[in-house]
Amino acid sequence: MQRLAAFDGEMRAGDAAPLIFAAWAREMARAVFADEMGGDESYLRQVGRSDFRAALEGVLERNDAWWCDDKTTPAVETCDQLISRSLDRALDELQQRLGADIARWQWGAVHQARSEHRPFSNVKEIAPMFELRAPTGGDNYTVNVARYHLKGKEPYLNEHAASLRAIYDLGDAANSSVMHSSGQSGLFLAPQYRDLVAPWVALRDLPLWGRGDRKLILQGRSAAQ
Repeated sequence: MQRLAAFDGEMRAGDAAPLIFAAWAREMARAVFADEMGGDESYLRQVGRSDFRAALEGVLERNDAWWCDDKTTPAVETCDQLISRSLDRALDELQQRLGADIARWQWGAVHQARSEHRPFSNVKEIAPMFELRAPTGGDNYTVNVARYHLKGKEPYLNEHAASLRAIYDLGDAANSSVMHSSGQSGLFLAPQYRDLVAPWVALRDLPLWGRGDRKLILQGRSAAQ
């Protein structure tokens, strides 16, 4: 609760609060909507297309007792009860995933950008050799979008992000720059298969026209500069 109280909405990869918030919102949406949708199985078929965040916020703003009541139980649940119950479930889930030490919890630990390999990402035994993964911040609602789908064994995996970023200077084309999320080679044994992952995560860029030494360029300027 102390971490959430200090949470400013920045989905930083190295912080625990964004992780707790995301897991709590996930459990809260399920608690509010699954019973009206026919149960968990029906709900999970729909989640991913939407995270139901806007609808959830509306329910909580109105303190809407009809939605918050769990229709599968004889009791009449309140929104406050569902909020508390959902936080308990979220913390249980995160403890199972990451252990009991909250100091070790980080959003980027589960919110990793995955560059899928086709077809070898579909072969469990060799997928780690071909896939590229890196801890990332952001979420479905940040400018630097990092969308997760809330489904499967890795519900917070960053599956939808800007694989190519480009800045085109129409006044001076030489100032244009780009960055790709993986590398320029399709050969997984080549250094260029993965050497752009770290600068992509760090929001760095490369000159579009390739001027200068590549090793120096990869240390290049940050987007924040």
